[in-house]
Amino acid sequence: MQKQKIYIRGEEIFIPNEYDVVYDEIKWGKVEKLFTPAFWYSQNLFLEAKNDIIFNYRIGSSFKQEVVACLLGGYGIPSEIGNAKFIQFVEFGFFEKENFSVNEISEVLHMPIDFKGNKIKYRFASQKSKYIYDALEKISNIDEKKLSDLELRKFLITINGIGLKTASWIIRNHRQSNEVAILDIHIYRAGILAGFFNLTDKVEKNYLEMEKKFLRFCKELKIEASKLDGVIWRIMKTLNDIAIDQFYKTIVFK
Repeated sequence: MQKQKIYIRGEEIFIPNEYDVVYDEIKWGKVEKLFTPAFWYSQNLFLEAKNDIIFNYRIGSSFKQEVVACLLGGYGIPSEIGNAKFIQFVEFGFFEKENFSVNEISEVLHMPIDFKGNKIKYRFASQKSKYIYDALEKISNIDEKKLSDLELRKFLITINGIGLKTASWIIRNHRQSNEVAILDIHIYRAGILAGFFNLTDKVEKNYLEMEKKFLRFCKELKIEASKLDGVIWRIMKTLNDIAIDQFYKTIVFK
């Protein structure tokens, strides 16, 4: 069968035919159709050709900063809000301190955030104060450089407020790791639409099994997991309404 073609900077690149199998029963699909394996493959190529900064994930300049930055994001906190609050921590000089208290952390968390011309409050400030304090206390007792990516994740999930997703997020960001996956709602929906997840997969119950599925999908497409994770997250967030619509249509017709 004739292969599909895309052009990047004038170069002709071929992708397997839409009916060819990536692996198991997952077909490449059309390049121009949203959320197919061929679509994700081509989008990764486009962003690589642009040298897009999406592939540099670090929020903080150290492991300590990355832990705080990722704890400030996550469930119920838009990425823009989490990042804005992290900047407040930096500007407050928090990371220059040797010692800190829960009250000092809480003070920064309760500062209003300037967001799109409005003053807004950070959600879960009191709870996150305790999580951040506990995390910084515990990571001060280890040398993270001596641990592998998976060993470090195993340690991080022993800390209050850090589950598999947040631990994976910290490690992916800080180490550009390809051994973990950040399974948020965007990756979940993309997995259903592309076929590497199924409707019985539940992140809350099957995180590690789903992570293996995502990592295999990346391997078969010959794309680094850390890169494809970022590509999917950005595009699914940008096309959120379309993605949700297609996701629910997929659920209905499967």
